[in-house]
Amino acid sequence: MKKEILNIVLINLLVFCALIYIHEISHLSIAFCLGCKTGRSIAFDLSSFSSYTELYCHQGKNLMVYLGGLLISMIFGLLFIFLDKPTKNISFLILGFSLTLSSLDLALAFNEEVFYFSLFGGLLLIAVGEYSIASHSLENSSKTIYFQNKNFLLNER
Repeated sequence: MKKEILNIVLINLLVFCALIYIHEISHLSIAFCLGCKTGRSIAFDLSSFSSYTELYCHQGKNLMVYLGGLLISMIFGLLFIFLDKPTKNISFLILGFSLTLSSLDLALAFNEEVFYFSLFGGLLLIAVGEYSIASHSLENSSKTIYFQNKNFLLNER
């Protein structure tokens, strides 16, 4: 049981950290494609304890830059849907973390109500992902017998 919990915690940590990088680099990449020549992506700033992207662009292209962090990370998350069952459950985490990380960007691009919608929608997707991963992990751990450091799978009939 401890092994399964550690597995879930490590998966969450890995997905969250990777999505921070993907999110910020997506803002920078979209801005570069739209013609911005100067900018940088900060994954973690010790002075503000946050991640952000600094861009110096012409006005009028902000909407796509704001949405870029969400769109590219959502596309990344949707790719996991095509994989097998245990890995497919990670797509819910990726989509949920993407919506949650993009809440402030969406509020700046649209309005304050979108912030709450994306925040709570993201948290709901994260909860679904956590439940899916945990139930699959517990389901598979109950089918394994540990005996003298060897794993024997039970045959289902």
